[in-house]
Amino acid sequence: MAIAEDGSYEMWHWRDVSREQYTQVLSKNSTVGRIYHHLAILAFPLCSAPEIDFDGIVSGFFYFTKALVVKTPFFSARESLLTFINLILAREKAEKRDGVPQTDRANFLTVVSHLILASLGPELLRKNGHKTSKEYHLKASYTALGKIGRSTCSAEGAKTSMIHPRYVLTPCWAYSCL
Repeated sequence: MAIAEDGSYEMWHWRDVSREQYTQVLSKNSTVGRIYHHLAILAFPLCSAPEIDFDGIVSGFFYFTKALVVKTPFFSARESLLTFINLILAREKAEKRDGVPQTDRANFLTVVSHLILASLGPELLRKNGHKTSKEYHLKASYTALGKIGRSTCSAEGAKTSMIHPRYVLTPCWAYSCL
């Protein structure tokens, strides 16, 4: 990956080229975790604000976790994933401290972060400065999940996703009519 100033054309160009190359390699060998780890790093946004790069943050979560669950896992992805989660939770704490209300996107990322932390062992959590109780992380995820609002579309009665408002959640039976 090329090293360039943040936001420069060269940086974005080589980032896209790298992503394309890793995706081609992945199509030939999808069981190697190291490739997913590299894609996660390329998906990692330059800022941790969910309003700015929500898709990049979600892609990063996907690729980091995929790197751990394939046939040949890349265990260093766990440390990268924990660093990623620490950034999201630190941002959440700062917003609470400053009295800034969290958006639905930020609450969704908090839910995912705490669910991942609930799945880890207590010694790993302790080592990374997190509470070791699985119940604590599950309660925190349920609390954040309860803050995510949904409004009803009057046209079809479908739910509109407040996380990504341009998408409408349609029941699967609606596609059988197409």
